[in-house]
Amino acid sequence: MADYPPFMNAYGLAVKILSKIKDAKTPQRFTQDFLAETLGFSSGSAKPFIPLAKRLGLLASDGTPTELYNRFRNPDHSKAAMADAIRTAYADLYNRNENAHSLDKKGLEGIVVQATGLDAGQGQREL
Repeated sequence: MADYPPFMNAYGLAVKILSKIKDAKTPQRFTQDFLAETLGFSSGSAKPFIPLAKRLGLLASDGTPTELYNRFRNPDHSKAAMADAIRTAYADLYNRNENAHSLDKKGLEGIVVQATGLDAGQGQREL
């Protein structure tokens, strides 16, 4: 089975959650309760954020915020921290094209197809 790149169906929520993370106190563990009660995202569509954050390297496997999480919260280092997180989470795509972040939709779809073995459009998600 292919190791698919991380994703959230409700990807717009990821941006909103990340914004709230910058303002909230760093938890000892980032849990569904923290996501719902502290950050205000209790819907089922927000639940995939925690596995995504783990793949991004923002959270350790037990939900503990990492140094990268702390760097992301610092406005002076936020963009660089997210760039590091994306390169970590999507390492397979970056191994195939070091400029994956600059590709257009067709180019990105091509390396996703190559990385996953799926046919173009199979299980298609918005890229």
